[in-house]
Amino acid sequence: MAVQKLRAPAGPLRMADIGPQVALSLREDFEAFADFRPQELHVAEVHGLVDELLAWAQALGPLRAASRAAA
Repeated sequence: MAVQKLRAPAGPLRMADIGPQVALSLREDFEAFADFRPQELHVAEVHGLVDELLAWAQALGPLRAASRAAA
């Protein structure tokens, strides 16, 4: 998958990667290609991805605040 190939160069750029991956389809998981309505089989995966994203955001919050204070 393309995501795996992007993880190696993301590390040296100090980008945090999120472990869970969800393969979504524009046709199957979005209504009118705009409103996100994941298929039932993707719901748990999407929740896992969002949970990890929120955990990273909270963990990196102090770094963002320190960066803003230094600027």
